[in-house]
Amino acid sequence: MSRRTMQSPIGFVVDSELRVVEFIGHTSPLIRLSPGAATLDLARLLTDSLRPAVLEAVDQARETLRAVAVGGVSYYELGVRRSADLSVTPEPGGLCRIELHTHGRASKASAMAHSGSTAEELAVELEATNEELRATVNELVNANQEIRRAQAALEKSQNELRARYQFMAAVLDTVGALILVLDPEGRVVEFNRACGVASGGPQGEAGALLFWDFIPPEQLAEWRGIFAKLLEETPTSTHESDWLVRGGNRRRIAWSNTTMRQPDGVRYVIATGIEVTARYLAEQFLLASEAKFRAVIESAAEAILGVDPAGKIVIANPSAARLFGYTLEELLSWELTRLLPERFRAAHPDHLQSYFDQPRPRKAFSGSFFVGRRRDGSEVPLEISLSTISTAEGEVAVAFILDITERIQHREHLQALAGKLLKAQEEERRRIARDIHDHLTQTISLLGMKLGFLAREVEGNQAAVRAGLEEARHQVDLIHEEVRDVSHRLHPTTLEYLGLVPALESLVNETEKLEKPRVHLVIGQLPDSIPQGVATAFYRIAQEALHNALKSAAAENVSVHVNTQDGHVHLVVMDDGCGFVVEEARRAGGLGLLSMEERARELGGTFAIQSARGSGTRIEVTAPLAAAR
Repeated sequence: MSRRTMQSPIGFVVDSELRVVEFIGHTSPLIRLSPGAATLDLARLLTDSLRPAVLEAVDQARETLRAVAVGGVSYYELGVRRSADLSVTPEPGGLCRIELHTHGRASKASAMAHSGSTAEELAVELEATNEELRATVNELVNANQEIRRAQAALEKSQNELRARYQFMAAVLDTVGALILVLDPEGRVVEFNRACGVASGGPQGEAGALLFWDFIPPEQLAEWRGIFAKLLEETPTSTHESDWLVRGGNRRRIAWSNTTMRQPDGVRYVIATGIEVTARYLAEQFLLASEAKFRAVIESAAEAILGVDPAGKIVIANPSAARLFGYTLEELLSWELTRLLPERFRAAHPDHLQSYFDQPRPRKAFSGSFFVGRRRDGSEVPLEISLSTISTAEGEVAVAFILDITERIQHREHLQALAGKLLKAQEEERRRIARDIHDHLTQTISLLGMKLGFLAREVEGNQAAVRAGLEEARHQVDLIHEEVRDVSHRLHPTTLEYLGLVPALESLVNETEKLEKPRVHLVIGQLPDSIPQGVATAFYRIAQEALHNALKSAAAENVSVHVNTQDGHVHLVVMDDGCGFVVEEARRAGGLGLLSMEERARELGGTFAIQSARGSGTRIEVTAPLAAAR
């Protein structure tokens, strides 16, 4: 007879979701990891030989609300068949207490003798263990693939955000103008309502129209050359050309073109056009006669004013009268300063004299505007282009005036939208980081522990298998560390729980792990608590600046200074890298510089950057502590 003695019970307590909340005794023979991993799923902790019996007993105990006992449950430990008595007892709060009363353990040799196991049976058991090892390795491969998919999903999300931002910026900034989205072949992918109206009504569906069909034949070669340069090298271009409309008529359009690029080249060309037919015709008629010019400006949609060197208005059209709320007779009897706010009137004569000293056509500058004053005292933002004509009375400065109130409103809307996009991006980073931490890292940790357990289970001449498992476990540890770093870069928990200074110190330490650059962090006087919005914005700006210094500027030394003064937080990041031309970077449309500016603007602060080729870069940000939103 084999000797059998009852051991102390082992097992665990599970909640209503079958998650382990407490371990009983020494459970390592029953599960694939140490008892430290509480709140894991019960089904994932059990070995294959115990899982069916335990789960069935748990279901029965919960249905009957009574203890369930199952005798003679068999399982394998170290290749030896063992038996135990299983009991499942319901407890208050939806918990279940699961206990295994195992029988005494004999040596493996005596167990083989008493159990009557043959060499063939042990070989079958060994093959089962090997099969479990292979399944674990497959799980490891699947986990690695899951990590790669997560990284690909992150990259795709960033590309989609970038493409969405560029598209909305291009469209919203030019609402009311002609907008055409073209593919590299010149096919019209999208066009707005203003474009359809300017063309004389719908002429087909997007995708079936060719841009070239709307260009006069004599101007087609010029347009194709501009288009080719956009596809090859030039990111933006501006020019004027005629636009064919229904009935064979033409309209003059001032085009501003830009591209949406992907790594493999240009995906779309966005053509934004403003109709300048009145201005164009006016310029042409000015060459013929003043009488024809006056006829044109009378019918022009743009407001037009002519001023002599003394500042008196000598030319005005009905559009100008409507814009300022006066009659033509009133305009023609006043000086131009009456149409300006009082704060600008004193300086205007000097500006006017300066123009007449060097009279030449001057186009409106993008992003800048003048301010006019209406009859009711309200102010209106204006975009003004200047030209001169010669009359019998002498030189006259002609101003072509456009009310840009709607454009500014759309620009402000775009800025607000950009702020929301930054906040949405921050929330998405936080969500992805949380998902990686809560799910993927636990799965990888579980796999590592399972591999360690299985490595200890291999005996005898299985050294090669043991070595392979140890190597696989090492790879799991590396993957775990890599996932942790990705999660931290997406949303550093140090920033959320400890604040700006510890987060900046962690960022500097991570940067200095690389070969270059050397980073010097200087922390000045700071309050005990900085609002989360300010801390997040300043951290992201410092992160972007360090990234640029390392990747683009090839800097060897970087200094980061942060302090508060007069209720404002100040951040200065300086590097000794190769530097760049700031205006060229702005025209290139990169998101890094734009995102830093938008973060500072969202706080009601200021952003300044100084850089030149060969002289490094200095970025300075200031924001009020009380303005975080």
